[in-house]
Amino acid sequence: MDKEKAAPIFINPEAGNTLKVALLGLPNSGKTSLYNALVTPKHPQPTDDFIFTTLKVTKGSFSIPDPRLDWYEKIFASLNVKGFRTIVADGPALVSDSHLGGGEGMEFMEEYRDVDVFYYVLRAWNNPNLTHYDETVDPVRDAEAINQNLLMADLYKIEKLIKDLYTKHDELVYDHQPVGKNNKWLLWTLLRAWHWIVGYDRKEYEIKGKIRKHDPCPTKCDGWPLRLGEWNSVETEMLNSLNLYTSKSVIYILNISLREHTRNRPEWLDKLEMKVKKQELGRGFITSLSVELENNFVYEKLNNTYDKYQKCNPSHVSNIPELNRITASSMNLITFYTGKTPLSTPGFNDFVPEPNHNELYAWRCRQGKMAQDAAGLIDADLSRYFNRLTMYAYEDLIEDNGDFDKLIEFNKNRMQQKRYYINDGDVVDIMGFGLPAVEIEKPKKKKGSESPTK
Repeated sequence: MDKEKAAPIFINPEAGNTLKVALLGLPNSGKTSLYNALVTPKHPQPTDDFIFTTLKVTKGSFSIPDPRLDWYEKIFASLNVKGFRTIVADGPALVSDSHLGGGEGMEFMEEYRDVDVFYYVLRAWNNPNLTHYDETVDPVRDAEAINQNLLMADLYKIEKLIKDLYTKHDELVYDHQPVGKNNKWLLWTLLRAWHWIVGYDRKEYEIKGKIRKHDPCPTKCDGWPLRLGEWNSVETEMLNSLNLYTSKSVIYILNISLREHTRNRPEWLDKLEMKVKKQELGRGFITSLSVELENNFVYEKLNNTYDKYQKCNPSHVSNIPELNRITASSMNLITFYTGKTPLSTPGFNDFVPEPNHNELYAWRCRQGKMAQDAAGLIDADLSRYFNRLTMYAYEDLIEDNGDFDKLIEFNKNRMQQKRYYINDGDVVDIMGFGLPAVEIEKPKKKKGSESPTK
């Protein structure tokens, strides 16, 4: 397969309005400190100057600020608003040979099978008083080590599945049973994934007695992550069911010092971009932030001194909003909202909309999603019995300052059918046909029964 023609795909399902993220990094890379900055727990996870401080997986969540949702809340006057949430998981650190059992191993990674995005936390600042596992600071080397661990972990799982399928195939052939198309397609998909990860075909040999031999499993992968491969719909569905690590989106986070952050001069950024461009076939999502600064913000907010701190340090700006934006871009996500038109609308500047209990929710979907498929993210029955939707475009709402009477007068509350493509910022009210009280099953024909005569 030509790597230059490979296009990114999204093997994993969409997240709806809750995103799952896992933090990966080497010891003392700032991974747990970033978790504390994101989640702001009442009891922060301990951090210390020794490796493998974190020994088990810890999960927390935080809300993503959405200025557009805040404005919608005012013009819709809804009392029932729900925005985005992100679930963050932090676990033991990885080392260069974790897939072989080094460090704390990779058993904890089984809890990351259902995540949507991996954050690679890469240490890019030197401190002689803080231990580094490899003794020297090199975020490019650390990124390669994490990638190699995930590739090898996926390779071991794929290799095991291939062997199991061959055993099942031989048993079916021996019993004169059909192998089945699903098993053949799964084997074909696994062999293609094996080739994509390793970089060459899996060599197999058949000798007398139906004993199948193959070359030993490689000790290093020279291929690429599965998310960069070209897969058809059947292969995508099968890979999705396996929840492989290299099918997840990845964000490379360069953890820099406070001095580099304020001066906007990350020393390792150019070298990391060159490495990521090679590893991600020209595509990659990189951002830099100071975990030390983000924890300072958390401390100031907990002590109600954040505003004073900002006045004294105007150059200190958080980069977590940019991280949230890049995370959505890495999965090609756009945002749409579900809400009902309020009965009273702002006809003049000082108008205060009447509060109501209509739901106003924010949802994520991939760009190019049709209305019926987007309804399935909200409720499966809503997609199944989809009728139509009423929508307001974000540009129209901004142009008319949320005056719904004016929007309705100029027919800007459009009725759309199931093949309408959802746009970023749309506010939709999805309507469906009435759900049947009892699902009526179609009568089954009896075997041997003759068709009725006319």
